[in-house]
Amino acid sequence: MKAWKWWALGVALLGAGCGGDDAGEALGGGTAGLGGRGGATALGGVSGMGGAARMGGDIAPALADGQIVAPWDEYCVATFTKDFEAVDSFGDPELSIQAGDRYLLGDPRLLSDAAIIYIADEGPVEFNIDVGGALPFTSSCKDRATQKYVAVFVNTPVCSDAGLTTPVCTLPAGLAVPGGGINYVLSDEGSSPSYEVELKALAAHCSDVAKGFVKAATVTVGGTNSHTGVPIAVVLR
Repeated sequence: MKAWKWWALGVALLGAGCGGDDAGEALGGGTAGLGGRGGATALGGVSGMGGAARMGGDIAPALADGQIVAPWDEYCVATFTKDFEAVDSFGDPELSIQAGDRYLLGDPRLLSDAAIIYIADEGPVEFNIDVGGALPFTSSCKDRATQKYVAVFVNTPVCSDAGLTTPVCTLPAGLAVPGGGINYVLSDEGSSPSYEVELKALAAHCSDVAKGFVKAATVTVGGTNSHTGVPIAVVLR
């Protein structure tokens, strides 16, 4: 199983009910949204904080190739100007992108040129773009300052216990809060895999709890490669 691009520390979840098994599930390892450069290289602007939380409203079904859907088209979007192969964490080609395809821009990890987000019904998968030259896309946010938002891609129940028996809140799909990311780590308690999440900017939308637990799940890209990741990602606007 290949790791998502946020692959440093631990993990977070999505699904229905704390121990639910909805189609909205994703799993991951790392510190979501941290370690990047705010998309300055990709956007031609500078990243900042501030602004108000946004609610995305209706969430459109994901497209088979992970391209942009509402409400994420209100954020910074990459439109590819030529064909491009996005690679996995092992450097192997995984996502074939055609000229004219449009993907949500994410927050690139340190030393990467840019990051795009593949949107699945289960959650987001981030691909870092490393080209060492001109980027293969144009940005809808080019030449203007942007800010980071911590975005929730599917309804994400948060529990107070690793056993996932006591719900605290459900972070709604489409919620986007100004901030730089979340921290999450694998829990060794409970009968089902779960992850302790430091909610940071999302805490205000979850009964002001600083930490909670979510259930692990899996996201598949292209019908073949299984990825681990989180249903929460940093986007730019």
